[in-house]
Amino acid sequence: MSAKSSKMADAVFRKQDKQAAVTEYHRLQKVEKEKGARLRALRLAKQAADQEAASLAEAEKAAKKKPAVKRRKKATAPAEAGKAAAKKPAAKPRKKAVAKDAAASD
Repeated sequence: MSAKSSKMADAVFRKQDKQAAVTEYHRLQKVEKEKGARLRALRLAKQAADQEAASLAEAEKAAKKKPAVKRRKKATAPAEAGKAAAKKPAAKPRKKAVAKDAAASD
């Protein structure tokens, strides 16, 4: 083998080595993208499950909570009821001023 053929063989070997390195690089990139996509899908699924669990827990908490009880006013004793009525003045009937004015102008 001559020096020229030796250099040519080295060039071919380097070219093949370069192609193999580029191919390996692209394969690793593809693996990383697939791994990232898988992890992203898992994260999104976990977030959705956590949100669903939180909403169910909140619904259960709301269901367990007792409804607000409206309290009635205490009934007053009959003697107290008379005092309360005496304090309030009776409503006076309204006068119909319009009817009187119409009769006066006739």
